[in-house]
Amino acid sequence: MNDRTLVFAGIKKALDSLTVKTPLPDWDNMLPVCDEMLSLTKDPVAHFIDKLRLTNGIYLENTRQMADLFRKENALVGYCDPYHIQRFRKDPVFAGIRFEAEIDNKRIDDYAFGITWASLGIAESGTIVLKDSETSDRLGALAPWIHVALLSPRNIQRTLLDAIVKHGADPAVVWVTGPSKTADVEGILVQGVHGPGIQACFFV
Repeated sequence: MNDRTLVFAGIKKALDSLTVKTPLPDWDNMLPVCDEMLSLTKDPVAHFIDKLRLTNGIYLENTRQMADLFRKENALVGYCDPYHIQRFRKDPVFAGIRFEAEIDNKRIDDYAFGITWASLGIAESGTIVLKDSETSDRLGALAPWIHVALLSPRNIQRTLLDAIVKHGADPAVVWVTGPSKTADVEGILVQGVHGPGIQACFFV
């Protein structure tokens, strides 16, 4: 049993012993919704793609674009969700690019890209939602320079509130809006400091 499991087991034990749990507060469900979304007539999928691009994310229309991105960034070795790995290994556009189904922590710097399943997309902000219970390896989504989120268009929610309601009780959810970035140091915006420097999305 690792430290993470021990910590969560302790929290669960403490919560399970409570006979009465504090109810969630009442609040205005429309409070967090962007006004733009209230009158949205555009297809949520098209809106998601627009917002993804506005946050410096990349929408990949086909596998050729994905392969070109990998080659442009010299990303020739990476991790891929085991469920989807064969579709990429068999695609001739990826000739010379190696996909691995497991991450070796001793070789973490070898993985230039990571391809993982995304649970939801949010049209309101172009956000990609990674639920821990559905992501094959969180490290594969956060450690490589390039992260490609595999997303079903059917899983795109209109608003942030819709996504919060939809994701359920998963204890660990990562909300990704564009590539990792920070401006902590002298107000200079730097990408790829706390996670991928390139965030892409591919519909499956």
